[in-house]
Amino acid sequence: MRHLPLKLLPSTFNCLPDLSQRMDNLNKSKIGSTISETETLKVVPEPPGSNPKVVSSVYGKIKTLVLFYPTNKDNRKRSTYCYFEFLKELIQKFKEGGRRFILVVKKNNDNLLSDTEKELLEVLANKNKNTLHVMAIDYRAYQLTPWAQDAFLAVSYKVEGENQIYLIEPSNEDDNSNAISLVFDGDRNPNLSLNFLHADSAVKFVGGNILAGDNFVLFGINKTTEEDIKDKGEKWFGKNRILLKTKVRGLFNESKKYKKTSDGYRNYYRFATENQVLFHLDVFITLAGKNKVGEEVFVIGNPVIGFPLYENLPDDIIEIAKNLITRTSKGIDELIRSLKAQLCILNIPYEIIRNPMPLTYYDKMEYDKKYRHWCWASYNNCLVESYCDPNSKERCIKNVLIPSYGIGSDYSGMSKEKEVYGNWTELHKYDLQNKWIWEEKLGYKVVLLHQDFNPFMRLNGSLNCLTNCIERE
Repeated sequence: MRHLPLKLLPSTFNCLPDLSQRMDNLNKSKIGSTISETETLKVVPEPPGSNPKVVSSVYGKIKTLVLFYPTNKDNRKRSTYCYFEFLKELIQKFKEGGRRFILVVKKNNDNLLSDTEKELLEVLANKNKNTLHVMAIDYRAYQLTPWAQDAFLAVSYKVEGENQIYLIEPSNEDDNSNAISLVFDGDRNPNLSLNFLHADSAVKFVGGNILAGDNFVLFGINKTTEEDIKDKGEKWFGKNRILLKTKVRGLFNESKKYKKTSDGYRNYYRFATENQVLFHLDVFITLAGKNKVGEEVFVIGNPVIGFPLYENLPDDIIEIAKNLITRTSKGIDELIRSLKAQLCILNIPYEIIRNPMPLTYYDKMEYDKKYRHWCWASYNNCLVESYCDPNSKERCIKNVLIPSYGIGSDYSGMSKEKEVYGNWTELHKYDLQNKWIWEEKLGYKVVLLHQDFNPFMRLNGSLNCLTNCIERE
């Protein structure tokens, strides 16, 4: 009987080994701010202004992008994957000029990012007529996670007759003061001119669970409530709010953390969450702007098998893969029906395009135990911008940066001693298929990033999760 190929990542590529799930880590980090307890803003009952408009997930040129340089519990080991290599490629690929990257690092942990590396990133940004600002913030918490997207949401409000962007932080279980620290330290930096304010939201949310279109906002149910969205949502986020949820349960029994299979592996799956078949909306939904007839385009992931299914694989392994594909597909179909119904009520014309979202896995060996973690290679977790050329209002510029999973993902040549590292090159066909969809069906100029995003995606996040667009023009 044949077994699944072993897929181990080298230890130097263990992306944030001390961090847990994307959302769980946010809730546990309790990142503090630089200001005193008496100055800390508290959750307020009312929004800071009127006419709220969430900064779009697609419309407008990306102008200001926030990234968090992650720390580890053991800072002596530089084991945060190739985060610096990811930064280099990302900064190099952003063209058109006039963009600003704000890289947040934790003060006293800037040894993770040397002066030479900072200078190189600045040079790469300047080559494209963009700018890079490194902000060292004195967080009270020990860790700074890479998931900038989840930490806060940029919303424009009308204040005294003028539009003002606020970085809104959610009122979830713990106080994660990322945004207030960013605003406070940005005000003290004369070279930055951030021009943003901060407010705590009276509504619970997670940034990656919110997608903003032209005249609507999608919300995932996890970490928020129907009551909050109904009663407070319009004041905080605007009209035409669409709440999405499913009833499909996860793969394994809720009382069990894993399922052991006949090959001796303990199988884990952590991509489902309460009332959501997948972790956050940005894992499997992308807003792609309008098509030629003015319909809003939704690119929604279609679950597929992302590895070879041999005829003589053990039945229980085949059953796990089958159930993950079937249940996830069923949940996404249920969500699509709900999305269509709500769009019709709001009289918003739409088009839905499905793109392949392959199921994959990675292995982990600890002493005499074998673990297999199932996850999805998300191409929906990308960066999109659609805007009019300032020099020609009739010309629309459409760019998308897509993560890849099958290009830089062969680690077999790095094997040492008895460890045989894995490779995910079978996913490259899906890299190309998703690139083709955005080019041929959607008319976008596509930048397919070559850094391997598997180490990020195994923690429920990818390109969009690692960034937070707080300003478009």
